[in-house]
Formats: sequence, structure tokens, C-alpha cells
Amino acid sequence: MPSPRTLMSATRTGVYGTLAAVFSITDPHALQIVDAIVLGGVLADYATWLVRSLIDLPGDLWHGMYDGVINTIFGMFMFRYVQANSLYDGEALAAGYAAFMLVMLIKIFAYGAAFIRETE
Repeated sequence: MPSPRTLMSATRTGVYGTLAAVFSITDPHALQIVDAIVLGGVLADYATWLVRSLIDLPGDLWHGMYDGVINTIFGMFMFRYVQANSLYDGEALAAGYAAFMLVMLIKIFAYGAAFIRETE
């Protein structure tokens, strides 16, 4: 049975692959909103991944390194194709911030629940 961290790494890989397919949208306004949502979600995922990897560093070194490689590869892909040089309108900024907060809250609650389950 794979560990929960392995399942999380596999899920992250699948989600990033799906998000990479989303970049095929061609409408400029829709693409700007999708880019902002993806940027917000990915930045929240990177932030929580970094904190969790530092906390679990001695025990989960290989999973942290694997996730770091996946994050780096997807980050290079994302910043190559995302409209990072465009000025986002208010709707796109709000969508990106909402995605950041939503992903951050989901991951904090999930990690908190896993921590409570492990300590009891």
C-alpha cells in the first residue's frame, strides 16, 4: 500500500498535467482568467509544499526531492506559456487571489487533519 505522501505526489503530478492541457484555450480574456487562477493555485501549492517539506525533511527526503523536481519542471513550463507579462484586469486578479486562498485553505485543513489523525 503506497504511503499518503506518495498518493499526494501522484495526485499533484496528475493535476499539473491536467492544468498543462488547459493552456490550449485560445480566447484572450478567458486565457487571462485561467492563467491567473492557475498562478494563484500553483503558488499556494508551492508555498504549502515548501513548508511541509521543511517540516518533514528528515523522514521524507525522497518525496520532497521528487515533488521539488515536479514543481520545478511544471514551473518552467508554466512561466514559459502563461501570460506573465500581461496586465491582469480586476476580474483575473480576484480569481487568482481566490484560487490562492482556496488551495491554501484546503491544503492547511488536509495537512492539519492528517497531523491530528497521526498523533491520536
